[in-house]
Amino acid sequence: AKDDPEGAERSRADVGLLVDRRDVAEAAARALLALQPDDRVGLATLAEVQRRNGAIDEAAATAERGLRSHPTDPALQRVRGRVALDQGQTLQALPWLADGTPSSLDSADWAVLALAYAESSSADDWEKGVAAARRGLALDANEMFYYYEKATPVPGDPRLHRALGR
Repeated sequence: AKDDPEGAERSRADVGLLVDRRDVAEAAARALLALQPDDRVGLATLAEVQRRNGAIDEAAATAERGLRSHPTDPALQRVRGRVALDQGQTLQALPWLADGTPSSLDSADWAVLALAYAESSSADDWEKGVAAARRGLALDANEMFYYYEKATPVPGDPRLHRALGR
């Protein structure tokens, strides 16, 4: 940690978000940004903490700042998409979520993408939503079904077959 202060702060930021210790995540993000003002992990973490704390406009601005420097960063894309959802802008959220989610191994990210696609009026988007739900289920079927039971089908669930037109 002494030899790599940025790496230590990135790890602290990740752990802080994982266990929903927003104070730890925010402190790590701010420390990281003090070392490197344009750090993508610091900006994505800070934006996510702001979003979780309900500071939606600040989260949008922080994510946008990060995306100007790192336009293809998946974490920044995902948080910007979630902020757009929080603002009631589902159609604007879809491109960010669709670009940022494929690298994620978190079933919750796939559930958010699936639910965003479900809000669309496009049958193609509904199919993409079913595919996103399947991907999330493949990552962690128990967790995703537990938290997203009402919106996300599981294999053998008649909702899946209705969504697929079978």
